[in-house]
Amino acid sequence: MKCVYWSVLIILLGSLLCEAQTWTAQSPLPTGKNLHHVTAINDTVACAVGTQGIILRTEDGGETWIYQQSGTTEDLWYVCFVDANTGWTAGNNGTIRHTDDGGTHWAAQQSPHHDVNYESIAFINNNLGWIVGSGGEIVHTDDRGNTWTLQMEWPYNGSWYGVCFVGLSGWVVGSLGIYHTTDGGGVWTRQDTYSGPPLYDVVFVNDSTGWAVGADNTIRHTTNGGRNWTTQFGVGNGRYYSVAFSDAQNGWIVGRDGVFLHTTNGGSNWNSESCGVARTLRGIAITDSRIWIVGQRGAIQFTSDRGTNWISQQKGTIQNLIGITATGPEEIWVVGESGTVMYSTNAGTTLQSRDLNISESLTCAAFINPDTGWIAGTGGCVWHAVNRDETWIQQNSGTTSDFDAVFFKNANEGYLVGQNGTILKTTDGGNSYVPMVSGTLSWLRGMDFADEFVGCIAGDNGTILRTTDGGDTYTLVGSGTRAWLRGIDFADELVGCIAGDNGTILRTTDGGASWQPVNSGVTGFLIDIEFASPQAGWAVGGSGSMVRTTDAGATWSSNHIANTCDLRDIQFLDEMHGWVIGDDWQVDRTIIFSTENGGETWTVQDSLATFYPKQIAFTDLHSGWAVGAGGMLLHYTDSLSTVPEDHPVFQPSEYSLQVFPNPFNPTTTISFSIPIAAHVSLHVFDITGRQIQTLADRRFDAGKFDVGFDGSALPSGVYFARIEAGSFAKTQKIVLLK
Repeated sequence: MKCVYWSVLIILLGSLLCEAQTWTAQSPLPTGKNLHHVTAINDTVACAVGTQGIILRTEDGGETWIYQQSGTTEDLWYVCFVDANTGWTAGNNGTIRHTDDGGTHWAAQQSPHHDVNYESIAFINNNLGWIVGSGGEIVHTDDRGNTWTLQMEWPYNGSWYGVCFVGLSGWVVGSLGIYHTTDGGGVWTRQDTYSGPPLYDVVFVNDSTGWAVGADNTIRHTTNGGRNWTTQFGVGNGRYYSVAFSDAQNGWIVGRDGVFLHTTNGGSNWNSESCGVARTLRGIAITDSRIWIVGQRGAIQFTSDRGTNWISQQKGTIQNLIGITATGPEEIWVVGESGTVMYSTNAGTTLQSRDLNISESLTCAAFINPDTGWIAGTGGCVWHAVNRDETWIQQNSGTTSDFDAVFFKNANEGYLVGQNGTILKTTDGGNSYVPMVSGTLSWLRGMDFADEFVGCIAGDNGTILRTTDGGDTYTLVGSGTRAWLRGIDFADELVGCIAGDNGTILRTTDGGASWQPVNSGVTGFLIDIEFASPQAGWAVGGSGSMVRTTDAGATWSSNHIANTCDLRDIQFLDEMHGWVIGDDWQVDRTIIFSTENGGETWTVQDSLATFYPKQIAFTDLHSGWAVGAGGMLLHYTDSLSTVPEDHPVFQPSEYSLQVFPNPFNPTTTISFSIPIAAHVSLHVFDITGRQIQTLADRRFDAGKFDVGFDGSALPSGVYFARIEAGSFAKTQKIVLLK
């Protein structure tokens, strides 16, 4: 019975299941990936490229940035357009892409070598161009890139990072110094005896005046076409990646950790300014009236007044997101570092931020309905939402300890657990919190209740605490281990399991009074554990570790699914449908696995170039979210679309039974699908097997149906919904918590 609470009904009648099933980024937008370069065609059209093949284009001055399909997952380092339609981009492993239609289609072009990382591009017209990169390689085309020929290859280690041409006169810079050509690259000669730190970019405003920038505050300047270069002095932390000039006097440099320099006198003086970003900046593009800067974690900064005012064109957040809770099919709350609080009422299409003016990181959230909830985090901070749009109240926890979990049974009774054995309880919705005696200084990581009164808390150093009076008092329970215990879940009122480091799984059959070790079959850390039914459960962890039980945790078998993927979170909506999210550290991607057969087989549902994932949350089979570092917010949809009332409801292809919300208080919706007409019996039973209520006992046509269940007159506890339709029968555990 995982500590995730929802209390709105899913209304899915009149919906049609379409083919598309996708995960899409919702924050930060347009991307959270590193951007390496930007080029501006005019005041409204610009293009940016970055890690893992990302290409973005705007045609409205940056109000909206559109993803373009590059056809590659290689890092792209440079993009160049000669007009609004004709452009090239290049990057790692010999990647060259070309477009003739403004990026609607990008086609691969053949490079001489595939083991070269290309860093910079220069074209002087639609046909003549050069690309430079590692190994001192310079390649040239005179036919739009249909063929590329090698002009230079360095016999020793070294790289070119920047190239610039004015007519057939060109310059390249890098770790090999500065080289120059006067015949389009037929002959390249060393132009400067400079042997200092590598140079990363070069720009000329005419055939005489140019600048080169690089590491260790290096700025080189020439006024005679490079025959002589002099040193200009910059400021900042020492690494300049890109330089751009609008004329011989006005120029800008960007670099590491938000370095942004500006000169109005041709570089005689460089002044440090701010463009509003402290992250590394990699690219700058200038038009007659606008400047764009791009950089780390998707930064896009824009000015239309030459830098007096800067506007971020990145929406959402780049803060690490730690917790997510879904309060309905389209209602989500997300919390994270530096006081980040965001919510959406339209499945994440738009995100609204709540500025609580706090610097603490928020680590956990619990909502009992879309408007009422609690968020908690480091430094003992607790905030309560009375109305998400208007009223947020800071509550006094009475402690400075960090919180790891928040758990509310209803609008009044709730718990906070975390650092130094902290347990706080409230019975008045958080107006006052009372510290409970835990008897430990260990960090407490997770909490779950078996019923209204009995619950357990798991934490570091093998700590297990148990309460039998609804959280008023706690006793230490022997675990027999010193492992960090991370996840806890009760399958019913008696059976529960805890997962932790070193492949630890502990099991109880007496409501947490005693715990026994169970062989998990793995030795790595386990992060999360979940039961989808009284018998079926899963635990996930490092190096693709997934273990499964079909006998209420008595035995576990390995379902190992990915050696290079650390699995972070698992969620099952019912016995058959589940999701796992993790990070593949070998290729630096977020991987999402799904199953439709109770974990017998797992398939990669998506592989996304995102940051370290933390948590996943699904409200039903059609909609889910995932959060992680760098402001990562992903949304899954299988494209449900509304059908007019006079249109027949879609005909399912299989039988199903789902309950949402679950746990619930006091109402929930039980949904079932039948692919053919049949007599349907739907009943609710208590833990002893006694029938409590009949919800359906008649013939139904093929389709999907929702039936409400009201537990107002029932005590808190575990119940079971069972459906029988023709030869199909299924039982689903439901939990009533008041």
